[in-house]
Amino acid sequence: MAVADSIIVRGMVLTQDPQRPRAEAIALAGARILSVGTEDEVRALAGPETEVIDAGGCTVLPGFVESHLHLFIGGA
Repeated sequence: MAVADSIIVRGMVLTQDPQRPRAEAIALAGARILSVGTEDEVRALAGPETEVIDAGGCTVLPGFVESHLHLFIGGA
């Protein structure tokens, strides 16, 4: 079983997966997602060196890249 470098718990994870649009927690290893699921499922992937990040009930979104931004309008 893989060990997570970091996990984010106590958040509302928006997965963008129509079959499972929301989750409680997410486990990460490097730049990859290991698992998305309940807090218990994700905490099972934690090791002694895993960083645990408490989202405090905030929403966790996947990364977005905006490749077309008009600098002055976007900065406003």
